[in-house]
Amino acid sequence: MASRGNVLVVDDDQSIRSVLCAVLGEDGFNTTSASGAEEALRKVGNGNFDVVITDVRMSGMDGLELQRRVKAQDEQVEVVIITAYGDIAMSVQAMKQGAYDFLTKPFDTIDHVVLVTRRAAEKAQMARRLQRLADAFAPRERLSGLVGASEPMQAVYRRIVQLAKTDSTVLLLGETGTGKEMTVRAIHNLSARKDAPFVAVNCGSLPESLLESELFGHTKGSFTGASSTKLGLFASASGGSILLDEIEAAKQGTQIALLRVLDSMKIRPIGSSKSQKVDVRVFAASNDDLESRVEDGSFRKDLYYRLVSAIITLPPLRERRSDVPILAEYFLRLYSKTYGLPKKRLSPRASELIMRYDWPGNVRELKHAIEHGVIFSSGPVVGPRDLPKAITSCPAPASFIPLPELERRHIEEALRLSAFNKARAAKLLGLSRQALYRKIERLGIELESVTSGNGQV
Repeated sequence: MASRGNVLVVDDDQSIRSVLCAVLGEDGFNTTSASGAEEALRKVGNGNFDVVITDVRMSGMDGLELQRRVKAQDEQVEVVIITAYGDIAMSVQAMKQGAYDFLTKPFDTIDHVVLVTRRAAEKAQMARRLQRLADAFAPRERLSGLVGASEPMQAVYRRIVQLAKTDSTVLLLGETGTGKEMTVRAIHNLSARKDAPFVAVNCGSLPESLLESELFGHTKGSFTGASSTKLGLFASASGGSILLDEIEAAKQGTQIALLRVLDSMKIRPIGSSKSQKVDVRVFAASNDDLESRVEDGSFRKDLYYRLVSAIITLPPLRERRSDVPILAEYFLRLYSKTYGLPKKRLSPRASELIMRYDWPGNVRELKHAIEHGVIFSSGPVVGPRDLPKAITSCPAPASFIPLPELERRHIEEALRLSAFNKARAAKLLGLSRQALYRKIERLGIELESVTSGNGQV
């Protein structure tokens, strides 16, 4: 069986170390142990660990300080805190400081320990894969922020590299927010034209008369309001590339003019009797079904065939869900840095929600959702309450709600009915207070999320 990852277990209790190493070893992890924080730091410095599981109360340096120092050495290592039931407040503090999760001892079930460790290791490995992707496609700005390791995106990367070597016209198809302009920028940045201008224009944002003036320029006095001669975008992009976004919005007159430019590489400014030669690579993009537009006569067939010599189709995010956590991690890093904040991360529950959501706005919507989370989260963890409502209200795709989710909702409702008093909530549920704590921990009910704006716990 392939290794699930490398785990360092830190506890001054030999029996705890032995049990955890044995159980995690049976599950496929490579395990190492340390009896204290100082020994653990030496091993982290010399090793390549995905997860550090540490007791919070140890002689000498405690688990919270160890967590801080481990993250300072390698921010991609995930830290899981072991705590006694009486130390729940300290566990919450650890989560605020960036711990992945906490485990209470005596352990409720050993399966839960294994599950938390698996998830933490997967998150650490995902962060490292993201870094390797960034290195593989370095410098990142040449790919204009395109991120993804899925096969559909690998196919897009291959097309980008192939088309960067040519000067052909390229048509990009895909839903809104899939990254069509970023893909064009990536081709431009990898091409021989990379040091020349890149110009983008949205054909749907201007009326036809203004669009032609914007694209081809005009002479002074050529129409009412033309108080001076204006250079068009084709001329401005000379030597470089131009993107005609939402090409389907161009009217018939503009389509004829564009076809003429593509055939001759000459433009004629409005009001001028002379044509000008231009040296520009043309990209067009559409989020519509252009073939249907050709059939109904709203888009010229000859222009369509002129554009389709090379096509890139950008997949919607729902068809490459494996890229969602990679993109989320990328945007978490981006916006944490943008706003001058320590690196933030998603809580396990928030991660589940973004994987469940269908992302009708695609990568653009995910980008804005993560930015929203970074801005509104009060600590290093972005939880469900920090995400846009559309994501948190998304129903589960299955016809039946999983039993753990039903139990979670039942407990949360009991907490609300008891004004967030755990003793009263436990009584409502017919549980001891300790059993309620164990269920809260096992089900991943986030204390901060439950208590925010709802009174005391």
